[in-house]
Amino acid sequence: MELVGVYTHFANADEEDLSFAREQLDLFNGVLKKQKGYIHDDVMIHAANSPATMKLPEAHFDMVRCGISMYGYSTIEIPPVELRPILKLTSPIIYINTIEKGRTVGYGRTFTAKRTTKIGILPIGYSDGFWRFFSNQAKLIVEDKIVPVIGRVTMNQTILDITDVPNVQIGQSITLIDDKLDSLCGVYALAKSSGTICYEILTNIPAWASVS
Repeated sequence: MELVGVYTHFANADEEDLSFAREQLDLFNGVLKKQKGYIHDDVMIHAANSPATMKLPEAHFDMVRCGISMYGYSTIEIPPVELRPILKLTSPIIYINTIEKGRTVGYGRTFTAKRTTKIGILPIGYSDGFWRFFSNQAKLIVEDKIVPVIGRVTMNQTILDITDVPNVQIGQSITLIDDKLDSLCGVYALAKSSGTICYEILTNIPAWASVS
């Protein structure tokens, strides 16, 4: 057996209080010191995940393990470095129709029109990583205007209220997940509304989805 690497992983290096992370680091350093006779110069030592790379320089060792930060995201509320998200999820409108006040849309009829409403349908749903949880609450972008998701998100379709964007055409691109950090349909906004973290939003998008 040949030892080629020694590492640890931080439990909460993304939190403001780093006392436990530093306790982990002290334990790790203690192990390295105790096993010094087995750890030669060519053994790779690493500990820092994305948060620790940004906040704990003393944990950098021989290399760092930047994960989500390489894609422009972080679980740190205010990252100490500038991050630029690389993902944008879009979909074209495939159908446009107008429904009268009082009409309903979608499974379970969870949306009732309070006015004459122009709707658009996207060919994307929870099988494409756009969760059913976003039904009647997610906000999307068309022509730089915010439009709401109405009715339930289905396996492969999502319905929008596009009444206030009169020039929308079939085939027009709609932004479901924006690449701007402060966007109402950005990864952080979707994660917050869903009670989760940005990792879960990002990893639920399948590799074959329409991502740019």
